[in-house]
Amino acid sequence: MTLLVFFLFNYIIVINAFNPLTISTSDSNIIRATHEAITRCAVATVTSEYIQTRFGVTIPLPTITNGRCPSSLFSLIKTIFSQIKDLDRFAYYYWGITLDYIVARNAIVDVDEQTDPSRHFDSESFVVASQIILERYQLAIQALNLLDYENANEYFGKMTHTLQGIYWKIFFSFL
Repeated sequence: MTLLVFFLFNYIIVINAFNPLTISTSDSNIIRATHEAITRCAVATVTSEYIQTRFGVTIPLPTITNGRCPSSLFSLIKTIFSQIKDLDRFAYYYWGITLDYIVARNAIVDVDEQTDPSRHFDSESFVVASQIILERYQLAIQALNLLDYENANEYFGKMTHTLQGIYWKIFFSFL
């Protein structure tokens, strides 16, 4: 029973990085963002740029507000994927699975590494957190070179969580 209570406390109450963060600013704007929304939007943006570079198909990027992409971007990407003849007909499906995996690896940092301040740019851990980002980036590149996509996506997802941490710190310092 104690283990169940610990689980519920940590996974439902304490670990809330994927729950919307709502901040009321002095000018009454409401800002909502999550690690998940930011990660999904970033991957969609990079995918759009890749499609333009690789296939010459321009995807007009919508306005991104507080790290959140409108759903229309994902619909547009899905449509473009189906129109590119060089792509497998399941390409968008595989892209979605990959995106979900990256997002899950981003979230796992709050579970597996929640007490390590350097994984979140907490407690003045700028140097160590920066080293973690660089290390995970290098590991992702090495895994890609070995065609080990699962580990590449894992390191990339975890890297994005720590990277997002610095942006939160900067953002909150201006409130």
